[in-house]
Amino acid sequence: MTSTRSPKAGAVWEDSLSFGFAESNIGFAKTKTITITNTGNVPVVYTLTNVKDPDSRPATLRFSTNRVVVPARGSASVKVTLIAAAASVGSSIADPDDQFNFYQISGQVLLTASDRSQLRVPYLLVPRASSQLTASLAGGGHFDLAKWGSPGTPPALNVRLANPFGALTATADFYTLGLTDKADAKRGWGGSGYDLRAAGVQSFDVDGDKMLVFAVNNYTRWSNAATNEFDVLIDVDGDKTPDYDVFSYDSGYVRTGDYNGTVEVFIRDLATGAFGSSGFLATSPTDSSTILLPVLAGDLGLKASGPTRGAFTYTVQSFSLEDSDAGDEFSGSATYNPWARAIADGDYESVKPNRGLTVPVAVDRASWTAQKPLGVMVVAYDNRAGSAEAQLLTVR
Repeated sequence: MTSTRSPKAGAVWEDSLSFGFAESNIGFAKTKTITITNTGNVPVVYTLTNVKDPDSRPATLRFSTNRVVVPARGSASVKVTLIAAAASVGSSIADPDDQFNFYQISGQVLLTASDRSQLRVPYLLVPRASSQLTASLAGGGHFDLAKWGSPGTPPALNVRLANPFGALTATADFYTLGLTDKADAKRGWGGSGYDLRAAGVQSFDVDGDKMLVFAVNNYTRWSNAATNEFDVLIDVDGDKTPDYDVFSYDSGYVRTGDYNGTVEVFIRDLATGAFGSSGFLATSPTDSSTILLPVLAGDLGLKASGPTRGAFTYTVQSFSLEDSDAGDEFSGSATYNPWARAIADGDYESVKPNRGLTVPVAVDRASWTAQKPLGVMVVAYDNRAGSAEAQLLTVR
């Protein structure tokens, strides 16, 4: 890039140093070059300093030289290296009230001439620190209900968690795995973050109702999840036709007609066309690939005493709002009953760097036989975006 000295004294902002986006469990180190061009008739001497933005994460900026002479009607270059530790960046879900948890390393390279005139060159890196959570099933995933315990004594799937060399304490959020798909986004499609990989659901008690949280993991990341739409199509009466669409969309557009980048969860009654908010925002950090869509079972007409005794089937579709031709869908559907769960989903564990632990996940024999889940889905939001963000423990 090039910065050109102003013919008048004062501060001038020129071009920028874009270090892009980067993920790491260790640290960040990138080098860019500033080229200063002097259009005047006398040499100019500049001193370089780093002016950090107040909201920048901790980092160091190093210059190949702190003092540069730019010849008359000539140019000179300075290499700028940005260095930051991954552990100093922060978690993608550090603040539960902040949907984005967006981090940046930013500031300005300040070049001050002997006559006190200045050039300012902004710099920016968007970092994402990563944990390295791994999850595995004891016994290699083999699970034979007929050999596990007597009726009434639920067996358990022992899930081993580890976080080798992670930059952060890893979080492990447990879901009942229902759907999987291959990476099959077509070449030439615009946007990203909609190539479906897996979907699961967890549930827990909330004020006499059941909270359902659907987790949808994708092969690629988005910059902002509001650029995509995710639809969970739910059949609550067992007729194999979806009755409700629980979907994510840009909240500002739905409510005011203007996009604001906030992802809200809505419910559409497919029989009447009526829709409204679920009352919840999606969990969908920037530069991530997994979205969580919460909804109350009662808002879908589900209850334990209903015709299906609380059981429902679901599938998921995705759409890119950046390319009308781009999207994906699972080929089948999954069954789930929050009042009779096949596995005890909903566990939330923390694993420190270079530590591990084993989590027993109870299995209900009758519910497993009726619902036939694929296994356990462990969402690790601070893992690298894509497949690593959701560990899929399929059971044979």
